[in-house]
Amino acid sequence: MKLLIVTQKVDLDDPILGFFHEWIREFALKCEYVTVICLEKGAYDLPENVKVLSLGKEKKRRKLALVATFLKYVWKERHNYDSVFVHMNPIYIVISGVLWRLLHKKISLWYSHKSVDMKLRVATFFSHIVFSSSKASFKLPTKKIIIVGHGIDIHSKDKGGKKSDNMSCLSIGCVGRISRIKRQDILIDAVSLLSKKIDKKIKIFFVGDVGGEKDVLYKKQLKEKISIKGIKDSVQFLGNISHDKIQDFYRNVDITVNLTPEGGMDKVVLESISLLVPAFTSNTAFDDFFGTYKEKFIFSYDNAEDLSDHIFDYLHVKNNFDMNRELSLKVKLEYSVEAVVSKIISTLNYNQI
Repeated sequence: MKLLIVTQKVDLDDPILGFFHEWIREFALKCEYVTVICLEKGAYDLPENVKVLSLGKEKKRRKLALVATFLKYVWKERHNYDSVFVHMNPIYIVISGVLWRLLHKKISLWYSHKSVDMKLRVATFFSHIVFSSSKASFKLPTKKIIIVGHGIDIHSKDKGGKKSDNMSCLSIGCVGRISRIKRQDILIDAVSLLSKKIDKKIKIFFVGDVGGEKDVLYKKQLKEKISIKGIKDSVQFLGNISHDKIQDFYRNVDITVNLTPEGGMDKVVLESISLLVPAFTSNTAFDDFFGTYKEKFIFSYDNAEDLSDHIFDYLHVKNNFDMNRELSLKVKLEYSVEAVVSKIISTLNYNQI
């Protein structure tokens, strides 16, 4: 198969989108040739059968120029691909869907988000196949949907291994943009409650940066809450961590917490679990994943007391390593980059246009 991938960014060092570099590498292993059109590019290290074409956002080009360049590449490279895989950006199918159909290219879209707008509706109409990570991750009804799970990079990059267990301290990681929708304030409240029930020092590490002005204000409010709770020395804001270093971070915390509402499966939960670090989440999209363990790891959204109770109960479970190992194995078998890309390639090969 000769594949065209359209994505937002190709950059090993990007803390949010750097993960997709491993997807491209895996596609290259399973395809004869891969052409990548990205909005912008940074550092990358990909096999020889991969060509990366940037629309030039890194050069501050205007939107009209970006669109013109995109259409130029789509046409110029038309003999170098027979299938199209658009990652999380329906707008590219809106722009080029008619042309791809006229060229008899098989169009597929990867989309994992609760938002539904007109761009997504149009892109779904032109697509032959729509891939998503879970049922809860794609809200637009369509018979084209195929659930393949998230593509998690499960390969170890850390040579030192996990930190030594510190029985006197509980370290909690929270990975994601600092934003009100991520509800980091609930974790602060939960830790305040938990600290009264356990004889351990608790540390919180927030990974992620702010976006717009509302996020800046929210971070300021978080710091004020931390000061009022008297836990200023127990909380650190680490900012963004690049994709190639995030595994080291997971290994050096005891648990992670994800506080987003119901929606798509947040890959940070799966990343944590893959490394045997238990993850607590309020996102019920993970019900099926956790299965019989969902009562242990899924807490009520926007409920600090319930989160505190869940962590407390977990800390008092004996022999929880077997449970963590079982969930980690499930991630590796069903949600790894290799597993997900294999499902995508098999589907594209099987479904004829």
